[in-house]
Amino acid sequence: MLTNSLAATDEPAAHAGYAHYRRDLLRGGVELYELHPLPGATQTPTTYGTSAGVTLHAKSVVVDQHYVFIGSMNMDQRSRLLNTEMGVIVDCPALAKAIAEFFDRGATNAFQVELKKEALGQQHMVWIAREDGTTRTFEHEPGASAHRRLETFLLRMLPIDGLL
Repeated sequence: MLTNSLAATDEPAAHAGYAHYRRDLLRGGVELYELHPLPGATQTPTTYGTSAGVTLHAKSVVVDQHYVFIGSMNMDQRSRLLNTEMGVIVDCPALAKAIAEFFDRGATNAFQVELKKEALGQQHMVWIAREDGTTRTFEHEPGASAHRRLETFLLRMLPIDGLL
């Protein structure tokens, strides 16, 4: 799964809603990648209703190397009931393979999110960047300003999942 990193999104409320599910996705075996921000792009305070042009909006999901979902619809109640976005599900192993290969090549432009096990069985998330044969591991969301991390932390405390 490839989605926006906190540093590459212009919708911190949507990111806060998604962040609730990252651990469960990882524990369920999902390979999770978060898009790098554009090089040189600065993170400005959130301006609701506008786009910084640095985000990923299309949704493409490959399931069991057989089915493909392609569209703009978010996987939430608001998109299902209110927004006028859509998507299609295609039963085509050849298309699933092509999209999976595309994601594999594109993973160099994204952080891989993983759960790292600690000595006492605890797990915490890490973000791994692989560039030019070098691997860097981050203990918190890379590239995001302290202000953006605080904003998202506070949004995660609000009961807004049904509104996202």
